[in-house]
Amino acid sequence: MAHYYDLEPCDYFGPLPVDRLLAVGWLEREFEYPKGDPGKAVFAKLEQLLEEPWQPAMFMGWHSCEFCENDGFRSLHNVFIPGQGVTYVAPEAIVHYIEVHGYCPPQEFCDAVLSCPDMGSEHYIGRLRTSGWEQCPEAFFEEVNRHRQHSIHLKGLKLRGDVLVGRIEEYRLRNGRLPAALSDLGEVTEDGGEWQYEIMGETAAEFLHRIGSSLGYFDPPRQAYRIRFVPDLKSDLELVCNSEAPGQWTGCRIISPRQGRAGLLRSRDSERRSLMPGAIREAGKKGSAK
Repeated sequence: MAHYYDLEPCDYFGPLPVDRLLAVGWLEREFEYPKGDPGKAVFAKLEQLLEEPWQPAMFMGWHSCEFCENDGFRSLHNVFIPGQGVTYVAPEAIVHYIEVHGYCPPQEFCDAVLSCPDMGSEHYIGRLRTSGWEQCPEAFFEEVNRHRQHSIHLKGLKLRGDVLVGRIEEYRLRNGRLPAALSDLGEVTEDGGEWQYEIMGETAAEFLHRIGSSLGYFDPPRQAYRIRFVPDLKSDLELVCNSEAPGQWTGCRIISPRQGRAGLLRSRDSERRSLMPGAIREAGKKGSAK
């Protein structure tokens, strides 16, 4: 990641179709930064906006916090906040910098965060149109809306997955064991794909724990399982959840409509693609070649 002073023009992403893009929260160890408390409301809103952030371009890999002694917070995504005639861009690590390192963003950025509509919503798109993105083709804003629909579907799928995990845990409590198959729970909604269930094999550590529990040294270990949602050809999402980390759905995949299943991106870090329309990407290539 690069360093920018707050409210400095940001050219990190190369040529983007925006008039004024200002950096906020691009911190590095060698440079001092403003400290203070922006308030709980700003922090909470940033966390919400970063759940499924729209970004017109992104880079593979991540940036680790340089202020942490060990392997610190890893920042992969960026959040674009429309303001008054400008757009602010902050790295995902801004919430870490605020919470752990006492960073205080500029007030105008905090005001823009608090008034920012839901990511990708019609109101968000409307704010982009008046925040420096006026010259973008309509296809650009259509991509923003598609990102919104993707985010809504993903959240709904995770919620239904959490319900399924709850039904499995209820079965475990009632019967003293895990269900042998999802059919033991009754009907399971398919949601445009198939929910799969797998009881995980015992590791060496779990085997020793079980032996120790039989001798009275430990509590009996809990059997672990994995829930996976495998999409059909009309869907674009695959989710995986381990019972040892309930509520943490990983392994999201995106299927390109032209590539089908061969186009799966297998890591969660690759969950989001660049949303720049082809014409804008080509313009970016020409600009970077100069």
